[in-house]
This record gives sequence, structure tokens and C-alpha cells, in this order.
Amino acid sequence: MTHDPPIHRRTKADRNTELASRRTRTRRFAQPVIRKKPHSDGQTKVTFSIPDPGQPVSVVADFNDWDPQAHPLRKRGNGTRSVAVMLPSGVRTRFRYVTTDGTYFDDPEGDFVEPNGLGDTHTVVLI
Repeated sequence: MTHDPPIHRRTKADRNTELASRRTRTRRFAQPVIRKKPHSDGQTKVTFSIPDPGQPVSVVADFNDWDPQAHPLRKRGNGTRSVAVMLPSGVRTRFRYVTTDGTYFDDPEGDFVEPNGLGDTHTVVLI
């Protein structure tokens, strides 16, 4: 006589765990995004959005005198951090992201990356 293995019926907790796992995987692979939305007043709303690195991040740029306190990215429920800034249309702006531990990084979604004159680079966005 053979014994069949016990049948495991999926419980509500099993399904919730699977759904949470899928959400985590989705968040982990979120892509950086820079959105530009022109307004009728000659300004453009630029939204900087990146996958949440697990710590606070700010955008530092020529439009905020490279001040890490000026534009912190807010944590979003979809696993990203973002901030929107109104900038004059037709300009070129240079920026980087900086974490609270002082790590700087560029955004691959910018129009291009160029040397910053300090031995590193910054991202350039054409508004």
C-alpha cells in the first residue's frame, strides 16, 4: 500500500505572502524616470523619480545651488522616491542624486552625462 503525500491547500496567508513577494520584485526592478510637462506660463514641471534605495535621497542641481536640503525625494508607495520641480523652459540643467551618507550618483534617464570638472560627472537634462 502506497501513501500519498499530504495535500497542502493554499491558505489566505500563502496567497498574501505570494502577492507581497511579487510586489517586492516589482519594486526592486523599478526604473528611474525623468518626466517633463510644459506649462502655459513658460515653466516646465520636471519630476525626478528613482527606485527607492532604502535611504533618503535628494536631487542636487544648479537650480538649487547644489543644496541637498532643498529637494529631498519623497518615498512613494510604489517603491520609488520622487520630487517635482518647476523650471524655466528652454534651459539646460545639471544635477545628481545624493544619499544621506554622501553617496552621489547620476541618472541614466537624463539627456546625457558630462564631466563636472571635479573628477566626476553629472547628469544633464534639457528642459
